[in-house]
Amino acid sequence: MELPLRRPLAAQVALYLREQIAAGEWREALPSERALAARCRVSRTVIRAALEVLRKEKLLVGGRLRPLSAAWRKVTSRRVVHLLNSVPLEEAASGNVLELDHLRETLYADGYRVEWLSSRRVDWSHPGAYLERLARQTRSDCWVLSSPSHAVQRWFQKRGLPAILSGTPYPGIRFPFVDADWPSVARHLAGVISTSGHRRVAVLCHQEERAGDHLFHQTLAETLARQAPEVALKLCRHPADAAGALRAVRRLVRGAGGPTLVVASNVENAMSAFSVLLQEGLAIPRDISLLLRHATPLFERLHPAPTGYWFDPGQAAKALAGAVRTLVECGPGAVASTHLEAEFRKGETVRRLRVV
Repeated sequence: MELPLRRPLAAQVALYLREQIAAGEWREALPSERALAARCRVSRTVIRAALEVLRKEKLLVGGRLRPLSAAWRKVTSRRVVHLLNSVPLEEAASGNVLELDHLRETLYADGYRVEWLSSRRVDWSHPGAYLERLARQTRSDCWVLSSPSHAVQRWFQKRGLPAILSGTPYPGIRFPFVDADWPSVARHLAGVISTSGHRRVAVLCHQEERAGDHLFHQTLAETLARQAPEVALKLCRHPADAAGALRAVRRLVRGAGGPTLVVASNVENAMSAFSVLLQEGLAIPRDISLLLRHATPLFERLHPAPTGYWFDPGQAAKALAGAVRTLVECGPGAVASTHLEAEFRKGETVRRLRVV
């Protein structure tokens, strides 16, 4: 049996770049070497070698792209969907990676290609210049904006680009979206807090809250004020990095009159809480209770079994895939937004306290 011929890595990258150019991914110039290396998961040395191949083919002249022949433009007819995120794929939460895999698999059968684009500049307070350059260099049939800031949502709406939010829209934003029904989760959580007897509750959350986070915090505070006014609710905001989350948890557990229940808003917060409580010698739930607002399959192997709200990445990907197909084939006016249902699992990490 004849084995397939393996191309050198630089040749594989050159072929990939050629295909992207043929699909209209880049129109005038290629991204920087650093950006291409991150995208292709190779070193900049390999990128330079691949670019040299394109120069020899006269496809890249003086840093500018030349038009491809009609034959090369037939290489791919797949529609391109870009998932825009501020976090590199290797640092993304497990739930987001699973969602991306499901989305790719679902859309590939229908002739779509899904690519992850990431840059910290997406989270800048004024990301317009970066987004302008990105849109000019990148052909996309549909953008999926992952937990986008208000500035990013406003920019895409102003430009009229085809987009779907994987998150909650801010007031005045008219994009279709797929996200959890955070007000419903907050109302249910208020009932859990009230009936479990906890009177000092802290919510670990990022300093830069998104629209869905704001809805959750607001609804939780309002519901507790009506149903259980004796509960002291504290929002413990911290920088989005791991060090900030760890410091926030330590301040909570070391301070006087600390919470008896900690609500972790996301995967990173939950892992930080488990780590710090273990280091401090605190047992869950004997010494302190822990509830996860957004649990993923990653936590299914933990002991004690976490209490919290579980979301199926496959369900989110299915909803996003349907929204993408409808937007591309029928236009944005035909796309219906989707609220994802959460499954509450009682678990073993929230202790029921005696109400005096």
